[in-house]
Amino acid sequence: MLPGTSFGLGSTRYAPARRLIDAGGALALGTDLNPGTSWCESLPMMMALATRYMGLSPAEALTAVTLNAACAVGLGHEIGSLEPGKAADLVILEAPDYRHLAYRYGVSLVHTVIKRGRVVVEDGVLRIPGRQTVRE
Repeated sequence: MLPGTSFGLGSTRYAPARRLIDAGGALALGTDLNPGTSWCESLPMMMALATRYMGLSPAEALTAVTLNAACAVGLGHEIGSLEPGKAADLVILEAPDYRHLAYRYGVSLVHTVIKRGRVVVEDGVLRIPGRQTVRE
């Protein structure tokens, strides 16, 4: 589901995420990043919209943007959760609790990003060899 689309179009109608979960379905959330309906790259913003307008808990929203999203694109066996044998993709936040992702939208809480075992963001600064250093 793409809560940014409803928000970007100024709609007050959001997809029935709570009904899907209550019926036993697995929900994935994405940004629908495009300039026509939802020009927003922020998964925390999608989590905020999902918790406020779609009836999800912060834990459900986090699962929807991680493991369930990976499963939705056929990569759940490789990424999306911290398990032996999966890629070491981690985000370390400057926040005391994961729930801040949905509650403190509009700011980057990212301190460190590890992608496939390599640090690519440290202290909020992009650090990819061969690329210009960029502040988040």
